Amino acid sequence: MKVIITFLLLLLHWIPRVLCILFAGLVLLLGNFILPLIVIVILILSWRWSWIGGIIFLLAGIAYMIDKVHHWDAIIYIPLFLIGVLYLLSWFLRKEIIKAQAIYSGEETE
Repeated sequence: MKVIITFLLLLLHWIPRVLCILFAGLVLLLGNFILPLIVIVILILSWRWSWIGGIIFLLAGIAYMIDKVHHWDAIIYIPLFLIGVLYLLSWFLRKEIIKAQAIYSGEETE
């Protein structure tokens, strides 16, 4: 059971970062060239401080939802919320994630 929890904590650490990179690629494919740069800056900041990514992505999701209420592409706010929630969850569980990384790298044996 401890192996599964360790694996899930490691996934929780990496999934929002990977989704952020994929989201930047998606926005770049949609034709916007400034927004991926902003997403990459957010990724760089949130790599160290997950709470920054969580708050910014949640606020971006709310702003996008309000701005594009009646447009067909309003569904974009769902990945923004998902990435934001995963970043915040990663931040709230950061001590457990650090322990899981130590277990995975073999620094901690029990």
